Amino acid sequence: MVDFSPARVEKIIKECGWFYFGKDKTICIGDNTVIDSYATTGTLYAPCDSCYKGLIFWDYSEEKLEKFVELLDNVGYTTVGKLNKGVVVFYFNDKETVKKFTDNLKEEMKKIELDGRVDWQRSCKKHRDLRPELWEDNKTFVGKILEDAY
Repeated sequence: MVDFSPARVEKIIKECGWFYFGKDKTICIGDNTVIDSYATTGTLYAPCDSCYKGLIFWDYSEEKLEKFVELLDNVGYTTVGKLNKGVVVFYFNDKETVKKFTDNLKEEMKKIELDGRVDWQRSCKKHRDLRPELWEDNKTFVGKILEDAY
């Protein structure tokens, strides 16, 4: 189990920008080569083409962190993600799973009275910022997808 003590979480967020949780690490390679190729070709390469993120937009507090830990126990998913003082990010590999997860997340948050706005998106915001013309919205990529390019 991850140590979610408030002092530890806040220290790591301050030092690294994000506090990571879950059993596995994300498959995000955060590699500039992939981003540069995308910027040039407009092609969404693997693993970015199968990256879906469940999101909770929140105003972090110790009380909300305690409720968040309870939420993780309640959602019944093996979750991998990260959080900071403005957003919680859960990583998934397909659209149907992230949609089911966020629907369940909304219900579970209501039950434990955890305030926050739930949404989901496809891939990184970097992609939408670099080539906004290739996106209908934060969920719908209309450009070219080329799997196994790397």
